[in-house]
Amino acid sequence: MALGFSASSDWAFDRITGSAGKRILMSCASWGRRLELTETPIYSIIPQVFSQKTGSRFLDMAVYSNTHQFIFVHVPKNAGSTLIMNYRKKVAPDFLLGFEELNAELGYERDPALGNHFTYQMIKSLCDRHAVPIDYQNYFKFCVVRNPFERMVSLYQHRLRKIDATTNGVPRNSPEDKALLKKGFEAWLLTTQNVSDRVLTKMSQLDWIKDEAGAIVCDRVIDVRNYDQEIMETLETLRMPRIELDKFNVSAKDSSQYKSYYTASTRAHIEKYFAEDLDVLKYSFS
Repeated sequence: MALGFSASSDWAFDRITGSAGKRILMSCASWGRRLELTETPIYSIIPQVFSQKTGSRFLDMAVYSNTHQFIFVHVPKNAGSTLIMNYRKKVAPDFLLGFEELNAELGYERDPALGNHFTYQMIKSLCDRHAVPIDYQNYFKFCVVRNPFERMVSLYQHRLRKIDATTNGVPRNSPEDKALLKKGFEAWLLTTQNVSDRVLTKMSQLDWIKDEAGAIVCDRVIDVRNYDQEIMETLETLRMPRIELDKFNVSAKDSSQYKSYYTASTRAHIEKYFAEDLDVLKYSFS
């Protein structure tokens, strides 16, 4: 799927000092529509250092290869772990390099909202600030997208599955977060105040892959419905080693049966905040 898209988007990047004296990379985005994440249309992202590793690598969710000259922008809950984990387990732990590790090596803290995921603009800013030798403008860039109705159900199922999970010994969910998750999908989607979920439940997939002018930068946008075929075609284009892709990070419940989760209120939420996804990517509730 090849896309060209332009919309108003205002991004700014600044370096500030955190309470512990560490540098953090702050990214702020204001869209033409209100995000309503708090009482303001602007949200800020403040990274935190993440030191847990799988083998010798960070648990990066945005990866690149200088050898094969590509960048994979991993939009959360869109089958990205399958690609990353298979190559790191079956080829080599450092076969795919990650922006999460690069971010930490440059002295920045980890993003509490987007975690180990990076938007294209965050990747660009990191490379530009430090003259990182990654040719992000000319490297082949790709991502995977998904029907936002199904994607939000998948995210909810993922949160339930990891309701007691921790990062560096710190619970990912507060007691209030856990109580809300247990109330059900509607309560979570419409009222979550979790630092990550209040962003992810309102952030268009296209905002992950747009530049400052609002144009989509990916050379290939893979539809998760055609994942097996399209990912193999992409890997062949990039001359990647041929391996069988086992499934990773998959919820036990089938999110494709998403319709039963929705009410008029939750449908309206998706139609409001993910209007671009529905329009440009041609998804619908049916």
